[in-house]
Amino acid sequence: MSSYLAIAAGELAQVGDVVPWLTGRPARTVAEHLRTHPGDWSHLLP
Repeated sequence: MSSYLAIAAGELAQVGDVVPWLTGRPARTVAEHLRTHPGDWSHLLP
C-alpha cells in the first residue's frame, strides 16, 4: 500500500539514468514501447 501512496504523492516521478547506462539506449515509456511492439501485450486483450 505504501508504494501506491508514494506514487500518488509523486515521490517516484524522478527519472534516473540507469536504463540508458545499462542498455546504451534511451529509456522509453510504455506507450512508446507498445507503439513499436503492439503484439507484446495483445494476449491480454479480450
